[in-house]
Amino acid sequence: MLTCFHIGNSYAVNYCTQSHSVDLMTTLAAKLGQRIKDLREERGLSQREFALMVGMNKTYIGDIELGKRNPSLKSLERIAGGFGLSVGKLLGDIESD
Repeated sequence: MLTCFHIGNSYAVNYCTQSHSVDLMTTLAAKLGQRIKDLREERGLSQREFALMVGMNKTYIGDIELGKRNPSLKSLERIAGGFGLSVGKLLGDIESD
């Protein structure tokens, strides 16, 4: 485990901060992906159907659902719109632990 309190070793502190940020982003991406998948499945849509509906690639939607991609705000607007939600409502149930 990396300790973040090394005085005089800014690299270690920076590395720890970056590592924590990456972990947080990975967790948020996974939660967002699961939320999108749940909403899509609740509506009885396949990835292909939903992707066509919002004008995106099926593979891109699948990667977002798996937490492998971080969608842009523009993409989030399109995805949220496909569910009839605002971006705020789409992200509303996603919390960082």
